[in-house]
Amino acid sequence: MVKTLEETLKRKVNVSAEPELVTALGAGLLGLQRLEKTLALAKAS
Repeated sequence: MVKTLEETLKRKVNVSAEPELVTALGAGLLGLQRLEKTLALAKAS
């Protein structure tokens, strides 16, 4: 899959040895963004 993606993009793709950690960090950041948006909307009203 990585090789196919690299060939399609015509560039090197970095793949983490610990994808679960990267996914957890991404989910945490998404949750933080949603919380900040919700708090901003609540403060505005």
